[in-house]
Amino acid sequence: MILDVGSSQQGLISGCGLIFESKTNSSDYHDEMNKEHFTEKFRDTLIPKLPPRSVVVMDNASYHSHLDPDSKVPNTQSNKSEISAWLVKSNVQYDKKMKKAELLDLVKQHKPLPRYIIDELASANGHEILRTPPYHCELNPIEMVWSYLKGYVARHNSSCMKKDIIKLFEEAKSHIDAERWAKFETRVEREFEEAQEN
Repeated sequence: MILDVGSSQQGLISGCGLIFESKTNSSDYHDEMNKEHFTEKFRDTLIPKLPPRSVVVMDNASYHSHLDPDSKVPNTQSNKSEISAWLVKSNVQYDKKMKKAELLDLVKQHKPLPRYIIDELASANGHEILRTPPYHCELNPIEMVWSYLKGYVARHNSSCMKKDIIKLFEEAKSHIDAERWAKFETRVEREFEEAQEN
């Protein structure tokens, strides 16, 4: 698996890549990443290398979108005492005789906007997160980069050995310069405009 980031000013940002071997047979690479690992890499590796006032585009994978604990609200799985505690903490008046469903209605009326850990890290460092709508990976240039990298490796891989595959990935990554990244961004902009017209 590979995790990378880039921009139209410089292509792939050096030192932000992460390659690791899958531990499962799942075809979904999202199974291999978790919020702790992603948050650590985002905070310690990516943020220090981002150009000032960057906009980072990502999808809504669970590890990208984990809530700040203070913006979590009770749900149907919560018991009445948990819901009541949240209402008290949020300074929401309620009648102790209310049923669970009524309490949950109050929660819905007073719940804060969700705050995501990654967004807060980005914002604290002068950056912004932009999330693609669900099932619209074509609106993220990194998806085109990923497709290019996989295609390059598939065309040039003759040994199927891990060390050779990693070498081919690194070789392919060197092709993602500012010009190529800008072309991917232009394609994303076209996709977005077409989606808006339909």
